[in-house]
Amino acid sequence: MWIRLERGPIMYCMRTIVVNACALCTWEMVIRGQKWWKCTHWLVFGLLLLSVPIILLLFLLFFEVLLFLLFFEVFSIAVFLLSNFHLLLEAEGIQR
Repeated sequence: MWIRLERGPIMYCMRTIVVNACALCTWEMVIRGQKWWKCTHWLVFGLLLLSVPIILLLFLLFFEVLLFLLFFEVFSIAVFLLSNFHLLLEAEGIQR
């Protein structure tokens, strides 16, 4: 479940946020005649919106690692039980 960042929806969302924030900042500077430091709130807002997909990616990565560890734990317990099945049968007194 690896996420492709080149053409995925999260990368598209991040690109859209950056383009829109830069466009709004440029619009305020050119059309409304604002100074560049008075329209940086659009860039800050864009950066805050950018943190949402990044946090989502980190959560998915953490969840993926957690699922892998859970699968590995269950798999190792199953292998241990299957490899020692004859010992369990002998402990119960059941002969083949």
